[in-house]
Amino acid sequence: MFTRGPAFLSSGGDEYAGSVLALLHFAEADGTATTANALGSATITNDGSASAPATNAVKSASAKFGAGGWLSAGGSTGLKVSKNTAGLTAPYTLEFFVKFATLGGFGRFFNAATSGSGILYSLAAAAGAFYYVDATGTNQTTTGGTATTGVWYHFAITYDGTTLKVYKDGAQIYSTTASPLSLNGTVASLGLGCSVGAGGADGTASFDEFRWTQGVNRYPSGLTVPSTEYPS
Repeated sequence: MFTRGPAFLSSGGDEYAGSVLALLHFAEADGTATTANALGSATITNDGSASAPATNAVKSASAKFGAGGWLSAGGSTGLKVSKNTAGLTAPYTLEFFVKFATLGGFGRFFNAATSGSGILYSLAAAAGAFYYVDATGTNQTTTGGTATTGVWYHFAITYDGTTLKVYKDGAQIYSTTASPLSLNGTVASLGLGCSVGAGGADGTASFDEFRWTQGVNRYPSGLTVPSTEYPS
């Protein structure tokens, strides 16, 4: 559907489709609390409760592309994507769009954890500044500039087995080799707008086009921000 390097075929397909554990377009009807995979076999759960009117659910007015968009209610609530990754290889790529509605004091909008290592890391937009949050809960300043509400940002996290890199809008903003970083060998849980145990997810944000690819670092040399939905 767009060209951004060798990982996409000219026909618009995805040569790494077999390695995608989760692809969420958030194209469901308004008020859908637990969305479905367009590709992959991860378990999707609502880590909070969607009340009426559902704020922690799909909202078509929040979409980056087409219909849908997940609106986090902050705190412990949000969407959790989990998968038993035992036997899978260590590289991975995590990517999504996010648009902040409010910026909390902690502001953690994405979290990664495993049942073996606990909290691995988080991303935060605390009081308007972007941070990579390590396993100890310490904010590490990135070079991502200022977080603004009402603006769509694209984030990608790549891990090649040694180094984890964070990209915002196609530019690398952080790099680390400090462990734990691996998502393989145990049940991995990723939180969009929820803590998955990290705490401090007190902002609110919409998400779109979330994709989890395990066993592949899609962007070893950087990336171009997608201009259409990821192919299913």
